[in-house]
Amino acid sequence: VVHTCAKSRSILRGVDPAMAVTAWQLARFKLPTALEQRLCTPSLVIYADVLRQNVERVIKACGGAQRWQPHIKTVKSKQIIEELISSGVKQFKCATSREAELLGQTLRGRGDGPFEVVVSYPHTGPTLARIAAAARACRYGNASDGDAEEDIVSWAVIVEDVAGAREVVEAGRTLNPLLNKGGLGSFDEDRPVALDVYLDINPGMNRTGCPLDRALATARSIREAVGERFSGLHMYDGHAGGLLKEHRGDRSKLDAALFPLYDRLLEIDSALGATCTLITAGTPALLSSIAHAGLAATGRHRVSAGTIVLGDLRSFDECPVGLEPAAVVVSRCVSNPTEGVYTLDAGVKALAADAGDPLCQIIGKTDYTLRKASEEHLPVECASITKGDVLYLVPKHICPTVNLAETALWIEGDGEQVERRRVNVHARAHPLLANDRPIDVKALDSSLCYDTWDSFPRDGTSSSRKRRRG
Repeated sequence: VVHTCAKSRSILRGVDPAMAVTAWQLARFKLPTALEQRLCTPSLVIYADVLRQNVERVIKACGGAQRWQPHIKTVKSKQIIEELISSGVKQFKCATSREAELLGQTLRGRGDGPFEVVVSYPHTGPTLARIAAAARACRYGNASDGDAEEDIVSWAVIVEDVAGAREVVEAGRTLNPLLNKGGLGSFDEDRPVALDVYLDINPGMNRTGCPLDRALATARSIREAVGERFSGLHMYDGHAGGLLKEHRGDRSKLDAALFPLYDRLLEIDSALGATCTLITAGTPALLSSIAHAGLAATGRHRVSAGTIVLGDLRSFDECPVGLEPAAVVVSRCVSNPTEGVYTLDAGVKALAADAGDPLCQIIGKTDYTLRKASEEHLPVECASITKGDVLYLVPKHICPTVNLAETALWIEGDGEQVERRRVNVHARAHPLLANDRPIDVKALDSSLCYDTWDSFPRDGTSSSRKRRRG
C-alpha cells in the first residue's frame, strides 16, 4: 500500500501495487439501471456465473473435487453450499456453531452423500455442546415430525490435546444439560452422535494447535484415549500469506518454506500407520499443498480454502488460478464534502476492515485514491465520480464482509435478461446463550420474497421486466 499525506490525514492509493489485479470491466458486473434504482446501498451482490466459474477453476487446480474441503465461513449460505455439492464437493469445514447448524440442515435429507463436516475450531463448553446438537439434529431430525434417522454426514472437531479430544467425544455421547433447560430454544434430542477428532497441528502460525515437535506424541495419546474416534491431522498453514508477501510473490520460495512442514506431517502420519485423513491449506498455501508430491501420493489429503469460492483482492494474488470477484459490495456516492473528494456509503459496516487498507477496489476505475474509512463513510479522491453514482467494490477480505450482511442479491443471467432473487446469509454472527434457538434455514427461506425471481432487461436491450416464482 502506498501511503501519502494530504492535509495531515493519511490517504491510501486505490490500487495497491502489491496486488497484481487487472481492472475488471464494469459491464460484466453492472446491474441494469432499473435494478440499481431499487437497490438500497450498501448491499452485497453475488454473481452466480462468476461463482460457478471460480468453483470450476479451483476444482481443476485441485485435480478433482475429492481433494477440496472448502471452509464455509466465507459463504454462510445454503444456496452456495448447494452449488458446491452440485460441483461434486462432499466435504466441508466450518468454524462457528451456526455454520455447523447450516451445514447439518443443508446436508440432511440429500440423496447424494455421504458427506463430512470438520469443525475447524477448538470449541469447548456450551459452544461445543451446540456443535454436538447440530450433529444430532442432522442425524435424527425431529422425531415428533416423524423424521427418520439418517447416517449420511460424519462430524469431527479439531483439538490440540487429550483433554479436548475427550470433551469432544463426550459431547457427542451425552446431551449437555445446559441445552435442555426449557424455554424458547430447548434441545430435546438426547440420543448419542459420533463426534470424531482431528489433531490440530501448529505449523508456525501460532494461533491454535499442538506444537509441531509434540504432535506425534499427542496424536498417539489422543488415539489411545478415544480410539476409533481419532480421524486425522489438521495443519492450517495460514501464515503462508505473510511468507508469500515476504518473498515478493515468489512461489518457489513459498514452496521451499512449506514443503518441510508437509514432509514432517507425512512423517507423523507414517508413524501413526499412514491411515489419517490429512487437511492443510488455506487460500495462500493451496497451490503449494497441491504441488507436494508426498501429500498427493497418500490419496488422503485435502486442501481447505474457502475464500476462493467468492474471491477477494488478496486471494486473486495468493491463489492465481483465474479467480474473479463473485461477490461485490454495491455502494453509492452520497456526498461531495470538498473539492475532489466524494464519499461512498460503504464504510466498515459494509466492508471488512481486518485485512487493513485499502478495504476494496472500485471496478472500472483506476484514477482514484481511497481515504481512511469510518463506520458508514468511505471518502474517495477521484475526478470521475459524481454524487449519486452507483459503484461496485471488490472487498479486500470477503469472508467477514459476508458476515456483515443479512441478505444478498443473487444474480443470474448472461444474456439480455438479468434475473435476481434475495438469498439469506444464514450463518452470520453467533448465539448468545447455550440454549438459544438454532438457526432455522427453512423458516428463514420460507418468505415468498425468497421464492420470487425478478427479471430485468440489461441496459440497451428492448426486453421488458418479468417476474416468476420458484
